[in-house]
Amino acid sequence: MMPKYIAFEGIDGSGKDTQLALLARRLEREGTTPIILYEPSFGVHGRRIRERLASLTENVEEQRALFSADRVDHVAAKIAPALGFVRVNPGFVILQNRSILSAAAYQPRGDDDEGLLETIEAELRIAPMPDTIVVLDLPVEVALDRIAKEGAPDAMERPDRLAAARARYRRLCELLPACRLIDGAGEPTAVASRIYATVRSDHDRRPARPGGTSLICSKTDP
Repeated sequence: MMPKYIAFEGIDGSGKDTQLALLARRLEREGTTPIILYEPSFGVHGRRIRERLASLTENVEEQRALFSADRVDHVAAKIAPALGFVRVNPGFVILQNRSILSAAAYQPRGDDDEGLLETIEAELRIAPMPDTIVVLDLPVEVALDRIAKEGAPDAMERPDRLAAARARYRRLCELLPACRLIDGAGEPTAVASRIYATVRSDHDRRPARPGGTSLICSKTDP
């Protein structure tokens, strides 16, 4: 049974756009209509973030406030209505590029488990936890090579930031049951097959409870 709300996460350059599009096309061929959402959103706050990415403030708290403000608007305008719809209508699914997990990966309240989970808890007060979070894992040097082919990196795409974010993503996938760590290296079609097999098998899902570190999610090995 396919989860109804699937988010794609991972460091910049990990292949989120590509893999979301590949899964969307496959689902469409099977008769499932994807509702595709993005964070930052294309609302007022999201547009400001996108405009400022090249020179985004170094202050983590300010960054978190910017992204959280956008998330509040995005939940009200898009996520909540879409989630209400897909929950009662078979044949539809939400596919979202980035989610609350990005806050803990890029703007955590601390790098230890307590700080990561505190960040997730705070974001859950304003946004729902996806049923499945596909976390694409990729070495930083490979991600940077991909980014360079697309143009100049923005302020969030420095090697040190990406390395720290990757480490946090990997740890979050040990703490949160909604996460599925997927090897993002290799041919896009091979990665897509791993993702598809994973989300298709995610039918026995427990609610995410980020208040404790005993909740260990399963990992998908390459």
